[in-house]
Amino acid sequence: MVTQAQAQEKIFFQSENVLISNTRMNLGGTTYATANVTSVSTLEAKPGRKLEIILGLIGLVALTETFLGGIILIALAVLIFKFKKTKYIVKLSSSANEKDALWSTDKNFVHSVVEAINEAMIFRG
Repeated sequence: MVTQAQAQEKIFFQSENVLISNTRMNLGGTTYATANVTSVSTLEAKPGRKLEIILGLIGLVALTETFLGGIILIALAVLIFKFKKTKYIVKLSSSANEKDALWSTDKNFVHSVVEAINEAMIFRG
């Protein structure tokens, strides 16, 4: 049996671990009431690169002593650099606090979630 509240719920976005509707938002297993959210934004968190730089420099110095060791350190620095990705974060604000509610390395996914939350907030009025 469908209740009146369920019949009035409009879904704006749904994926494996995200649901955005005019009444609720489930972001990665945590549910928020859409009515309690005052704003939503996107943050970009770029990864630190100190480890890769240090390994690369040590590898360059090591090339003079042991060629293979230097190459291994430089290759390791390149691999670490390649696999560290920028995180895109959905930040929710309410009258009480701000919360990083969801993050992903997929920029388009995060922007889609933020757009859906904005649409749900506008729909609520």
